[in-house]
Amino acid sequence: MDKDRAEAKKMAKELPFKEKVKHFWEYYKNHTLLVLFLAVMLIITAVQCAQQIDYDLEISLYTSKGLLQENVDFLEQTIKEQSYDINDNGVVDIGVFQYFADISTPDVYDEKVEAVLSKLQAELSSNRWPAYIVDEYYKEILLKAFPDGVKTSVEISQIPEIKEELKLGDDEKLYFVVLPEYEGKEDGDELVKKYGLAEKLAEYFENLLKK
Repeated sequence: MDKDRAEAKKMAKELPFKEKVKHFWEYYKNHTLLVLFLAVMLIITAVQCAQQIDYDLEISLYTSKGLLQENVDFLEQTIKEQSYDINDNGVVDIGVFQYFADISTPDVYDEKVEAVLSKLQAELSSNRWPAYIVDEYYKEILLKAFPDGVKTSVEISQIPEIKEELKLGDDEKLYFVVLPEYEGKEDGDELVKKYGLAEKLAEYFENLLKK
């Protein structure tokens, strides 16, 4: 086996540059994509820490098909316009952070999917994220995580303004989901206030659907 591996390495070294690149991509594509994805996640985290923004509400956006950043910004601005200052710092700061990996095909998961699902599981375990924006596939994961049901789920992809701005097809669905409140909450707890804001946002989206 070692002899074969050494022979393969020797042959690879003798390939022309373009063939070397092709050879590398064929054998290390999944690992390269995973490293790039993790690097992007680390950069996002580092930027958030550097900015030291004390968000009134953070919302994770999970989809199998990633949205354009301008669409993420539109959702963030829409939510910000309906939000209020929770932490009494004089400004309203809302963060919508996108994570995407294709889970539309059951049991066909790669390293990127495993990384995204691990991120989601860590968030759910922490009880620090009251609300999510998800597609139908990630919504199923949330429903499985809460057998008694989530608190609120609104199909925001049916809101004309959002559907038009994001250019969503009839089969592309997005949901604003509010999770059940965590146990051991106390009145005045900032996280309780965040759950309250998430519920008001859900009501806002529901009213838009009724128009």
